[in-house]
Amino acid sequence: MAQERVFPVFLDKAAVTRSNADASDIDITTSINNFNQGSGGAVTPTLADGTIPGQIMKFYMVAGSGSNKSTITITTPRAGEFNTILLDAAAERVELMWTPDGWVVLSFDGATLTTA
Repeated sequence: MAQERVFPVFLDKAAVTRSNADASDIDITTSINNFNQGSGGAVTPTLADGTIPGQIMKFYMVAGSGSNKSTITITTPRAGEFNTILLDAAAERVELMWTPDGWVVLSFDGATLTTA
């Protein structure tokens, strides 16, 4: 059986920085989403399916602590992968890639990843 190859693709739209009160879903047309949750409470955006196999998605917590956090729900994780990402401190980060089977976590630092 032939294996499908997936190569990383970074979308060229500028990075998006989400502010404290931005509760909208993740912008799927860019590869970089920064969270600035210095104050203002928690947000719970959803990450929809990618647009092309290999699409890279990066999340970075610029500022956040305690109740000022971001909990991201992944709509379609690959089987056995994490489906929730918690960013609750500055400098936490996660990198994912969209595959034909769903989102796959490539790397993370400091973030809390869980499976429901």
